[in-house]
Amino acid sequence: MILKRKKTEPLNIATIPSNAMAAAPHVVIVGAGFAGLHAARGLGEAPVRVTVIDRTNHHVFQPLLYQVATASLSPADISAPIRGVLGKQNNTEVLLAEVTGVDVQGQHVLMHDRSVPYDYLILATGVQHNYFGHDEWRQFAPGLKTLQDATAIRHKILLSFEAAEQEKDPEKYRPSIGSCSPRRGRTEDPADVSRVSCEKGLCRTHPAGCGSANECRGGSCR
Repeated sequence: MILKRKKTEPLNIATIPSNAMAAAPHVVIVGAGFAGLHAARGLGEAPVRVTVIDRTNHHVFQPLLYQVATASLSPADISAPIRGVLGKQNNTEVLLAEVTGVDVQGQHVLMHDRSVPYDYLILATGVQHNYFGHDEWRQFAPGLKTLQDATAIRHKILLSFEAAEQEKDPEKYRPSIGSCSPRRGRTEDPADVSRVSCEKGLCRTHPAGCGSANECRGGSCR
């Protein structure tokens, strides 16, 4: 079997016989973040079979998670279905599953109830939170890597403003809505900028939660 791409014409996967595609090398990509999707789209016209495995069915634009966390954007504004992104690639399939391991000798990606063989494997599983050996910080500094993280933070912010509306003593409700992010170099943390914008918007509907006590500038709260 010889599959060659002409320099003057793009390879049309749909014109390749199904039996030839079945014998084509199988590339498995674990993770549909920026790296995983970039790899999958780059292989869209290649003479290979591609399988993308992710434990969620959507891709998230992580740089804007902080705006979801501060109620500036909704989750739908920064996410897209993986199948929709890769739907036009005839050589690509998408699996919703959690990878539990890799059998390197047998060349299989392992999941809870099945395994997928591969000829080439791309691991693009992303990152996780690092508390630098201080896991006790976790309860005070929640991570922000997924939509679930963002909506959990948003939930806490909104509930804090609701609690402030019902509390008559300012000295009691101000600590519950205070927050602070340190400066990063010459610019402030974008999450802190969004938090200020969030508070300005919430001030219109939750006036009790606003005041100088919850201002934060330059890494010091006052």
